Amino acid sequence: MMSVAKIRKQARIMMWLVTVPFAGLAVLTIILLGNIVWQGGRYADTVAIYHLPMFLYSGPYG
Repeated sequence: MMSVAKIRKQARIMMWLVTVPFAGLAVLTIILLGNIVWQGGRYADTVAIYHLPMFLYSGPYG
């Protein structure tokens, strides 16, 4: 049987293993949207076509 301390340690590791990629995706999303705004929406349709499926697949039910 695992001790409570070991379970807590593993839970902290798992928390960071989930948080880091999620934060990375959030930063990339902000950069992508910032680039659309910076370019004046010139490439918004292309960005939507290439990156919108990423949000559909990684949604709460994906």
